[in-house]
Amino acid sequence: MQTETVPVSLLGLYNFAWQAAMPLLKRNKRLKQGFDQRCSATHLSKCDIWIQAASAGEAYLASELVKRLRFNTGTTIQVSTTTAQGMEILQQEIDPQKLHPTVRCRFTWFPFDMPDLMQEVLERLNPSTMVLLETELWPGLLSALKKRDTKILIVNARLSEKSFKGYRRTSFIWKHLAPDSILAISGQDASRFRALFPGAAIGVMPNIKFDAIDCLDASPANPPSLEKMFDPDTPLSILASVRMEEEQQVEQILERLLDRFPNQVVALFPRHMHRLDFWKQSLASKGYSWQLRSETTAPPRPGSIVLWDVFGELKQAYALAVTAFVGGSLLPLGGQNFMEPAIAGAATVIGPHFSDFLWVGDTFFKKGVVHKAENWQKVADFMIKNLNHVPDRTILMEQGQCFIRKQQGGTELAVNQITRSLEKI
Repeated sequence: MQTETVPVSLLGLYNFAWQAAMPLLKRNKRLKQGFDQRCSATHLSKCDIWIQAASAGEAYLASELVKRLRFNTGTTIQVSTTTAQGMEILQQEIDPQKLHPTVRCRFTWFPFDMPDLMQEVLERLNPSTMVLLETELWPGLLSALKKRDTKILIVNARLSEKSFKGYRRTSFIWKHLAPDSILAISGQDASRFRALFPGAAIGVMPNIKFDAIDCLDASPANPPSLEKMFDPDTPLSILASVRMEEEQQVEQILERLLDRFPNQVVALFPRHMHRLDFWKQSLASKGYSWQLRSETTAPPRPGSIVLWDVFGELKQAYALAVTAFVGGSLLPLGGQNFMEPAIAGAATVIGPHFSDFLWVGDTFFKKGVVHKAENWQKVADFMIKNLNHVPDRTILMEQGQCFIRKQQGGTELAVNQITRSLEKI
């Protein structure tokens, strides 16, 4: 293993910067919870593996790994997180009583990356292996790990072009901090990591997030609470997860849909329930025939709109829809989960923006599993085309589910890598 570390002078400046920032950090509302643990090591004790899961997304990944890990002898795993949401997810998703008998798991807050503090933390934890998820590059942590010859793995690794450019500007630091092994989620990500860490062993793995998608549960054959609510002879379109910022464009989609194909019912799902009042006023002012989902007791008439004010039924509704638009995508808002309607058999379309789901890759669109439209007009036209020529939802469902299954397996690969790292100690 390469043991060269960051020059002491740089670590000293970095440590000083953290110390100077502590008064401000103490007033930060997001860091208030667990603050004492974030700047101390006294509560920590020995572990075999330390997994760092920054926030919500990484916490789900860590949960999948911990639940799948098993060893020949008793192994203690310390999972840390940076955010309150991450901690909540870890506590909800990982039940210590349901883990493999050889696995013991603890949760803690990720300490501030002061080099002096990280030295103390690692003296307490003394892990054989450090597992970092996605993009967790902390100079203080990595330097302390390198000094102790701790095995460093990055799994489900990703590095955006923007982040890569930033890291390249400080490459004189990172060249000393190469992890032992990096498993990236795409060839592009792998190439960026190779440029940043030329000494690391770098490969490509399926994204663990695909393993969390349950294709068997994606499209219930008989959605119990909804199947009698819609007339099977009247096509159902869905405008799902509509964000406040794109409401004006969705109003235009809705107008075009009903103008060009009036013999349908449109289900409108705002992303946030506090926008229901806006939609009530909008639909009424435009003279639409509409009703709330909570007040719907009989199949709506063709040409009408159901404004969804009930939680937890979107997946069931997808299983009945001919076509679906998934919001958060007409403007750069990150996007929402467009895989659910696709694997449920609905002809699915999104707008041009989906930065939170770039991990899905381009193949999902190139194969036609989901259609990506450049603007709201193209979104509406795609939906109208599928209403006029209704596709075989069984074929769409099989296409979507087949694609997802081919992308699965990342969790097993990462688990094997972690297990092997302990065996080589």
